[in-house]
Amino acid sequence: MELTEAQIREFNDKGILLIKGLFDADAVERLSLCLEELKEKQPAYGEEAKYYEISDITKKNFLARVENIVG
Repeated sequence: MELTEAQIREFNDKGILLIKGLFDADAVERLSLCLEELKEKQPAYGEEAKYYEISDITKKNFLARVENIVG
């Protein structure tokens, strides 16, 4: 998939780009299951780094970012 000039500008301006329909329903389900497993996994040195934040809306803790998940 090649990005349009408008998409590149949007990414450069906002630092994020939303591409609807990029993943099919099966891929989204697999990613969701993987993230649920990561949320429950205990942290270990040299493995994934998980970052949590408090939601402004629900005031609950949520997994906001995961790093080092591809090894």
